[in-house]
Amino acid sequence: ARPGPLTTLTGHATAVGSVAFSPDGSVLASGGFDTTVRLAGTDLARVIAGACARTGPRITRAQWTAHLPYVAYSPPCAGLERP
Repeated sequence: ARPGPLTTLTGHATAVGSVAFSPDGSVLASGGFDTTVRLAGTDLARVIAGACARTGPRITRAQWTAHLPYVAYSPPCAGLERP
């Protein structure tokens, strides 16, 4: 699978130049070249579930062991159902 965008920031009249999360992770701020700042609330559980739903096949135990032989198997996104 190739990396790709998970979402597109909208609302700015021009390109977005920077993004940053608040210290507690509850707000994402984006700064545009249109000299505006936009704030968006975040729901981390929802973001994680969405990212897990959009990813490719999960890593198998055999793949994990081949690449991380000294790390106990812990499947990414375990417990998060795909829609």
